[in-house]
Amino acid sequence: EDPAIYLLDSSYVTVENNTLVDSKGGIYSEDATSLVVSSNTIRDMKEDGIELSNAASSSIIGNSILNCGDDTIFVLDSSNVTVEDNT
Repeated sequence: EDPAIYLLDSSYVTVENNTLVDSKGGIYSEDATSLVVSSNTIRDMKEDGIELSNAASSSIIGNSILNCGDDTIFVLDSSNVTVEDNT
């Protein structure tokens, strides 16, 4: 993975108000708890815009995600993840 933002084994992190353009992937997180991804602009990604793997009690809210080569938002093997108001 070569995302613009990569988080591994993280807790209580907020990723907010970033503009990410023309990267392999936007925001990738693995094994996160209480992650907040909000109010980001993500566009022209070759793969996923936002990907959460093994996340718990996290949220993806109010992001603008355009023109991704793969999924706009991809959540895998996660629990209690809120996804709302993304465009």
